[in-house]
Parts: sequence; structure tokens; C-alpha cells
Amino acid sequence: MDVPEPWLVEAVQSAHDLDNLRLADIPQGAVQAELELKALMLTGSCIDVTAGGNRGTPPRGLQLQLGSPGQPPLVDTLVMSNLAYFQLKAGPGRWELSLAPGRTQELYQLQGKDSAAVAGTALEAVGSQEGISTQVVVSSLKGRSSAEA
Repeated sequence: MDVPEPWLVEAVQSAHDLDNLRLADIPQGAVQAELELKALMLTGSCIDVTAGGNRGTPPRGLQLQLGSPGQPPLVDTLVMSNLAYFQLKAGPGRWELSLAPGRTQELYQLQGKDSAAVAGTALEAVGSQEGISTQVVVSSLKGRSSAEA
């Protein structure tokens, strides 16, 4: 299937096993399937500006969560510590991206664009079929180190 990268598409109906399909074995020579767009990917990178100055470094053990405003988080993910990359499943709408409770909130805080700490959430709007890519900036809390993660 050739779909844009941020799309998460799944087959919802087909007479054939689409994962193990051999067209030579199909009597009609054609396959029909109904596909559905299940989610759009919210992707991004996350850097810790405490350790690496302006360039930042990937945070170790940082967990992000995504939810609707006023609702509990729906999905969560770990930031890849070697590439600083993360991805979350989302649909169109307004989402709150935040640090997961527990160890992540003990070690890190979200930073605003002006490097001032914000209230722990960042609003993201997925408004097109292109998904969204964002950069999350965090800093280690005073007296704490990402090496403790």
C-alpha cells in the first residue's frame, strides 16, 4: 500500500489474507479489500537542553503521553535515547502532549519556546492528513540528572 508516512492504515474487510498474498494463487487475478485510516502519527524529537546547551542531547528514559484536554491520556511512548525520536497515534483534533507521571516528571520539566518552564503540557493540533511533527524541549530539574533514569 502506498500511503503517506503519517497514516496508519489497516484492512477491515477482505476475503483473502492480505499479509500472505500470492496473486498467482488467486483464481480471478484480482483482490478486493476495504481499508480504513485508523490514526495519524504525531512524530517528533525531544532534546534535553540542560546537558547539551543550545544543541541539546536526547533525554534518557523520558516517557511522553498524549490525551485530550480534560481527559486521561490515551497513548504513551518512550523517546528513543539514541535518536531523540518519538511517535504517537493520534486522530484529527486538539491534543495535550505531556510528560508521563512518575520518574519522568521527577527528572524533567517541559520548556517553552522562551525557555521558561510551562505547566507540564503542550497543546498540539492535528488538522490535516499530513499528521504533525513537533520538537519537545525539556530540561533536567535542579539537582537531578538524566543519568538517574
